[in-house]
Amino acid sequence: MQLLFERQDGPPLSFTDEYIKESNSKVLVAVASICFAVPALIVLLRAYVRGVMIRSMGWDDYVIFATMVRLLNLLCCLSKSLPAIVLYLTM
Repeated sequence: MQLLFERQDGPPLSFTDEYIKESNSKVLVAVASICFAVPALIVLLRAYVRGVMIRSMGWDDYVIFATMVRLLNLLCCLSKSLPAIVLYLTM
């Protein structure tokens, strides 16, 4: 079995061209982005209805907004470090 990466003594790991070609990280980031976009649209619609139409925002709305910001942060971090995470899980 051919190694898809070259192991070094310490971080950072060096990915070979074969590993980058066979990596599914772009697909995983695309699926994660879609799984974030749909709930984000629902939260934005809820914010519009509760904030503009009803004019009554509750504490639960603010918790949902904070959670969506945190999920967006996680998605950004995941898209940058996904190859390293996949490599760690497969070792």
